[in-house]
Order: sequence, then C-alpha cells, then structure tokens
Amino acid sequence: MKQTPVVYATNTSGKRLLWIARPELPADVYQSRATHCTVHGDSLYVLLQSDTQASQSLSQTLLRVVKLNASLGTVQLQKDVEVPASYSVWVDKGATRFVWNGNRLVINGNSRLTSDHARLQNFTVRLNSDLEPKGRKP
Repeated sequence: MKQTPVVYATNTSGKRLLWIARPELPADVYQSRATHCTVHGDSLYVLLQSDTQASQSLSQTLLRVVKLNASLGTVQLQKDVEVPASYSVWVDKGATRFVWNGNRLVINGNSRLTSDHARLQNFTVRLNSDLEPKGRKP
C-alpha cells in the first residue's frame, strides 16, 4: 500500500482539528511519509521522507522539507534536501534530528554513499527559513 503524507494541527488540548494538509508527492517518488515537524515564526516546517520504488531493496530514500502556514496549513514553499555524494538518505526518529538552532533549520541524518552503497555516513544540513542551504544565495 502506497503511503502519502498527511499533516494536521489541533488546538492545544488536541480535541479540535484546526486543519489538514496533504503535501503533494514529488513526481519521482513512489510513496512518502511526514516524519518530523518544527515551528519557526508563523510557519510549520515538515520533513518528508520519500521512497523512489515499492521494493525496499531497490529504492532510494529522498528528503524534502515543506514549509506551511502554521495557522492555515497552506503550503508556502517546498524544496528537496540535497546531501552531496549520497545515494539514499534518511532521518531517524527523535526531536533533536529536525530542529531550529538560531536562524537555521538543522537536519541530522544518515546516508548511503553514491560511491559505495554499503557504506553509511552521518550528515548535517542547515537551511534558512527559505529552505536554502547555509551560505547559498538564491
């Protein structure tokens, strides 16, 4: 069964649904999951982890960050997360793996290298509020 991401917000007691958002799947993926979220200013940032194929042994996992209006749930921006020299990337469970540190969204995860799929490596990516990597200008 194909997974599609769903993001929703409730009031502070969790008893009243405020909105539901269904971010679109990137065109080159089979399925996707919304796995982490964090708030910065009036925006909610959500991490999507997407698989390129149904078969896990053949699939790559790709990352995308979706920026939503925290009050309305409307998509403001979404961008793929680039991890250089990586074939497949993923972010494990945990609140410290997708957090704001000052004015940077910090993503800590794992990757399989393009040059050696058996080799695992940790990575850290830092993005600004427009989802641009640290130091890169649009």
